[in-house]
Amino acid sequence: MVQKKTYSTGFLSGVSTKSTNIVDTVENYYDIALYCSSWDKRSISICSNDHLSSKFSLVILFHKKDRYGFRDKHDEIITTYAKSTSERQIYFREDSVSVELLGGKLQEAILDIFKKKGKSLKIFIDICSLPRFYLGLLMGFVFKNELVSSVTLFYAEGDYKNSGFQPNDYEFTTGRWKLIKIPMLEGNNDPYKRKFTFISVGFEGTKTLQMVDGIDPDRIAILFPDPGFSKEYTNTTKKQNSDLIKEYNIPKDNIIKAPAGNAILAWKALNEASIEKPNDENTFYLCCGTKPHSLALVLNSISKDYPTVMYRLPDGHPFADIEPNGIFWGFKINDLTSPPGL
Repeated sequence: MVQKKTYSTGFLSGVSTKSTNIVDTVENYYDIALYCSSWDKRSISICSNDHLSSKFSLVILFHKKDRYGFRDKHDEIITTYAKSTSERQIYFREDSVSVELLGGKLQEAILDIFKKKGKSLKIFIDICSLPRFYLGLLMGFVFKNELVSSVTLFYAEGDYKNSGFQPNDYEFTTGRWKLIKIPMLEGNNDPYKRKFTFISVGFEGTKTLQMVDGIDPDRIAILFPDPGFSKEYTNTTKKQNSDLIKEYNIPKDNIIKAPAGNAILAWKALNEASIEKPNDENTFYLCCGTKPHSLALVLNSISKDYPTVMYRLPDGHPFADIEPNGIFWGFKINDLTSPPGL
């Protein structure tokens, strides 16, 4: 069964599509399709869609590989898929944490394609294995520079039971986190205002708390994934972030709940909560939760302009054997001021 939800604010509108059939979640043709390989099996989910095609494919192949050979296998599947579904392929080979270098190259490639076409682009992005920095950077870049009529983002829900993590030791990053602002989403910062942080939370609660301690905010709100991908994941997130809620005495009204997988409903929940005070506070968004919730924070920053989106840059990304659970999402974001690109 296909489920759709819509929301719009400012110059953006969004539609979420949830289905067990990947074909339902995306359209058939795009100017640009961006793929990112990983040992995570969700990175090749889209490759089962034989209806998707594009003029250009942008393929990210990070340097770091795994000892089990998943990356080698997935790299081959994705590159073969890109060649069979697009007229031209552009490959990017960098470290996942080389955010400025790779981010700049991706922006240059998209801008060059826009100039060649001469009008708004229609873009597809597979965000299953795309680090949140690039998600935020690219969304801010294409919408704030009026390069697109729409962007469709694909996401496959994950099954973590074979990931090798222990119940109380979920880690998707290595080392300490370094907080950096995502370019194009820097927002407005007044040194005379108080500091408000809106955090999307997930499994890595201990690191989230350490990061918040370093920020020392005046006020905190949480975007919480409820319902989660499963009841077990919801309970794990509660447990992992209980110390954060307790230490900062976060009131229930400041804990905003939204479905873990639905970026559009999470975006709607952020706005309807009405707990931001931009006239009195600098607003910072911290993306520590699900990928769809990170997208929701990004969309809110783009549509409102004043929030600053922060990325927790890790030392690296460790191996994790994660499989798709069979539920797929498409999020189509439209620029309401732009004529259709196709």
